[in-house]
Amino acid sequence: MEWILSSDPGDCRAENEDKLFAASARFGWQKAALFAVADGCGGMQRGAEASAAAINCVRLFWKRHVPHLANRLLGRQTAVNTGLEHLLQTAHAQVCALAEGEKKRPASTLTVMLVIGRQFWIRHVGDCRIYRLSPTAAKLERLTEDQSMVADMLRNQEIEPWEAADYSRSVLSMCLGMPAKLHTYANSGRIERGDIFLLCSDGFYAYAVEESIAEQLRINAANSAALRRLIPAGRAGDNVSFITAWEE
Repeated sequence: MEWILSSDPGDCRAENEDKLFAASARFGWQKAALFAVADGCGGMQRGAEASAAAINCVRLFWKRHVPHLANRLLGRQTAVNTGLEHLLQTAHAQVCALAEGEKKRPASTLTVMLVIGRQFWIRHVGDCRIYRLSPTAAKLERLTEDQSMVADMLRNQEIEPWEAADYSRSVLSMCLGMPAKLHTYANSGRIERGDIFLLCSDGFYAYAVEESIAEQLRINAANSAALRRLIPAGRAGDNVSFITAWEE
C-alpha cells in the first residue's frame, strides 16, 4: 500500500502528543502493511511519553512478528488476532510501567490496522478512528467505535444524540495506562479495489467535516496539505494527526 501521514500540534497546544507509524513491505510472496495512531491523553502527565511507548511496541511488532504472520498459510486469522491483542496488552503494560512512582498516570490511545494481502485487521483502544472510503460509497464508513464516556452513553441509550454536545468528548472510558483491565475493539474485513483508509486522531475528525474529508479523499488522498486545510485556520483545538492509505 501507499500512504501519507501528517501530524502537528494544532492551533492551541504547545506540544504534539500524537505519534504515528506507517510501514509496508513484501515478505516472501506476500505484501503487508501496518499503520498506527497513538494520542497521548491531553492533560495527563507525560502524555507524549505514553504515546511514544505505544508506537515503539507497534514498531517492534512490525519487525518481529509481521514477517511471520504474512507468510503463515494455516491459522493466520487466529494468529493475527492473537498477535494484535498481545500487541495492545503489551503497550498497555508499557504505559502502566511509566506510572510507577507517579501521582498522575500517563495514558494514551492506540489504534492499529494490519494489512496482509487483501485482508485487514483492526485493534483499537480509545477515541482515534479508522474510516474507509469505497469508490461506490456515498460517505465515509467508520471501522472503529469510540471508547469514550459520551460514546458509551449513546450506545447504552442513556442520552439522545442531540444531548451529546453537553458532555466532554475527551473523557475516555478505555485507554492504555488505565488501572482497569484493558478491553480492546476489534474489526476485520477485505480490501476492495479502490478503497481508501483514513486513520486519525480526534484532533482531526472533531474539527473537520466528514463530507469534506470524503470529497478530498476522492480528489487526491495523497494531498496531506489539502486535508489539513479542511480545519479552518486557528480552529484546531488539539493535536492534528492522520494517515491515509490506499493500494498501489
